[in-house]
Amino acid sequence: MALLALALSSSCVLAQPAGPSPKEAAVTEATDSYKAALQSAGEAMKKFDDYVAGIDTKSPDPQVVAGNITSAIDKHFADETKEASKTFNDRLSELEGANASALDEKVRVALKAADEVKSVGELKVHEAHDLFAKMRKESKEDVRKEAGEVKKLALKAKKAARAVEKAKKHAGGEKGEKEAEHEFLRNEKVTEGMEKDAEHKRDQAEHKVQKYTGRVEHDVKKLSDSIMHDAKNESESMRHSVLEAQAKVLAAAKAEQAKKAAAAEEKAEAANKTAEEKSKPAEKDASKQKSAPKDDKEAGSKLDDGEKPADNTSDAAPVVDSSSPVASVDEDQTAPVEGAYTSASNTDVAEAAPVNGASIPVASPVPVFLAQLVFVVVGASVAGLIPNLRRRGSLREPALLG
Repeated sequence: MALLALALSSSCVLAQPAGPSPKEAAVTEATDSYKAALQSAGEAMKKFDDYVAGIDTKSPDPQVVAGNITSAIDKHFADETKEASKTFNDRLSELEGANASALDEKVRVALKAADEVKSVGELKVHEAHDLFAKMRKESKEDVRKEAGEVKKLALKAKKAARAVEKAKKHAGGEKGEKEAEHEFLRNEKVTEGMEKDAEHKRDQAEHKVQKYTGRVEHDVKKLSDSIMHDAKNESESMRHSVLEAQAKVLAAAKAEQAKKAAAAEEKAEAANKTAEEKSKPAEKDASKQKSAPKDDKEAGSKLDDGEKPADNTSDAAPVVDSSSPVASVDEDQTAPVEGAYTSASNTDVAEAAPVNGASIPVASPVPVFLAQLVFVVVGASVAGLIPNLRRRGSLREPALLG
């Protein structure tokens, strides 16, 4: 039984077909590797095709993308914007409370803070364009990456096809070498075709990316212009506030200066008024002192002009008794009474006109009358001549009074 079993087992072993040779196994392994590589390259190509087609169909709206960019920029510069506004408000408050001497420096600092707000806007715009450029660059890099993956897998498949060719040449004879070469040429054509398709689709994808990102760029520019416009307007408004505050400070300083000048002028006027009031008694005394010599001088002038004081009788006509005829004649000739008539003749006796209703006979000796008449005429002539001589300077007052 044991021998039978051994014989049967030996016969079964001999009956089994022989396995593949190492050369054939190498050919099979190389062929499987090529097929796997070719399949991976095909899958990468399909994925790349979908990616290129999705640039037009799956990309978000350019306006949305631009809005996301500017929103990200606003968020990124939120702290800078807040700090710039706070700094300006602080500088403006300092300006409003500044005095005139430090006004120029406060204005310069406040204007610089206003310009800083515009600078933050400029930074936002610059950053938005940088972010867009980065997005465009990344999109193009994604296209190149996808295309490069396809080319990489196609090249790997090509190398696998070369390994198949080599294994078949090693396994077969001369006939096997020719078949292996023809098979490799077919496989090479497939893999190189995949590489060319990947490059073509890469260029096509880059063009689509450029077109799409161009639309995004347009919207980003519009939003950037809006950001810059708002920043400039805010900065200009701040500068206007600075100039208004400066004008108020100057007006207040001018008003204060005018107030001080008015107070000083009022004080000076009060001082002048007080001085005038104090000087009035002195002026009155001076005027009184001046008026006394003037009255004396006027009195002397009246004497010089022939006027005689009432109580001075030294230069008057001789006083004659009124009972005498000479006195009657003298009084009638020198001082006629209003309403009376006087007459004189060469006769010894003259009859006067009625005086107070009575007729008084006047006896006037001719020699005495003539003497008195000459005395009166000469006295009047001398009295009229003396002022003329004084005015001409030919006669001095001390000599006349002496």
